Amino acid sequence: MKPEPSNHMPSVRAQALPWCISDDRRVLLYATAFSVSRSGPNPVVLLPGSRLRFLFSFERAYPIRFGFAGQQLHKPFEGKYELDVLEQELGEPGRLHMMDIPVNAFQSKRPSVLGDARGLEVDHVYALNLFKDAGLVLHKVEILGPEKARGGLTD
Repeated sequence: MKPEPSNHMPSVRAQALPWCISDDRRVLLYATAFSVSRSGPNPVVLLPGSRLRFLFSFERAYPIRFGFAGQQLHKPFEGKYELDVLEQELGEPGRLHMMDIPVNAFQSKRPSVLGDARGLEVDHVYALNLFKDAGLVLHKVEILGPEKARGGLTD
């Protein structure tokens, strides 16, 4: 199956974003994101077996960090969950790529958060490059329930 961008979904090109790690340390991210919490009237909750499907392209091969922010239903912010994918795993630059990533492959960025992301309400999903601009474009993101999730990075 050749992935095709949807005609009704806007593509979002990564933009440079200075990110403060600490008072004296900053990094430059090239990030793109889609809001999930504003995409419909009901919250989107990750279930066991759910996957995030990213449709993306890039101009230069650099590692991509895929992630999302989530929280327990109707509670304050829980945290970010991320997964780094090395350039060897991405495919050729200049082409459209689709990657299905199981929710349990994402790791919490907050050490105080135990367990995995299942059961969380998704606020937004994102993809980024650290330090170097890969010309990353996020064309579409889908959150697939267990009944629709097939293939992907890992099981």
